[in-house]
Amino acid sequence: MIYYELKWFIPAAELFDAFAHFIRTDKLLPEMYITKCSLFINYFNRLLKLSDSNDKNNFELSELTSELNSTSQSWLIKKAQELEQT
Repeated sequence: MIYYELKWFIPAAELFDAFAHFIRTDKLLPEMYITKCSLFINYFNRLLKLSDSNDKNNFELSELTSELNSTSQSWLIKKAQELEQT
């Protein structure tokens, strides 16, 4: 997440891609952990794509924010709200 804060979007995407691969292939992880991590990765990737694009898609951003408000992902909610304000 430090890569996101520094606006290093390519290393952030690569890191989360590696993490997603780990989550998919490790057979010892509990199903609940896999589900939570997969949701976080999905939301983070959507946020990352919106942050990295030059033209802000307000509809996608507001859709993401409303989806995040129904979760307990406080960091993602905060970052989505910050992106909406810019």
